[in-house]
Amino acid sequence: MNDLFNTIEKIVDDRNLNKFQKSLALDDKPTQWDTSAEAKMSIAPHMSKMKARVLLSLQADGDATDDELEQRLGMSHQSLSACRRGCVKDDLVHPTGKTRPTRSGRSANVWTITEAGICKLHCGGKK
Repeated sequence: MNDLFNTIEKIVDDRNLNKFQKSLALDDKPTQWDTSAEAKMSIAPHMSKMKARVLLSLQADGDATDDELEQRLGMSHQSLSACRRGCVKDDLVHPTGKTRPTRSGRSANVWTITEAGICKLHCGGKK
C-alpha cells in the first residue's frame, strides 16, 4: 500500500489542482464564517493528494466506510469526510447501497471507486 501512496506525486496534475482551486473560489458563496472559506483554500493544494489516497485505498483494499478509510489512511474524520464528499461530487466515488457498522456501532454507507475514479488514477482523468 505504501508503494501506491508513493505514486501520488505522479498522479497529481498541477493543471487539475489549479482547476480545483478555481472551482473552490467560484463555488464559495459569501458566508458569515470567513474562516471556513480560508480553511477551504488552505487545504486546496493537499486535496488532490488526499483524493488520490482515498481512490488508491478503495481500489487496492476494496470498498470501505468513512470510518474504515479513516483507519486505513490515518486521516481525521473531518479531513476524510470532506475529501470523500469531494470525490462523490466529482463522480469518483459512489455509495454501494450497503452499510456496515462503524467503531461506535452506527451504520455507515460503504463507498466504492467509480470507473471515472479509476480513470482519474491511471490515465489522469483522460479517456
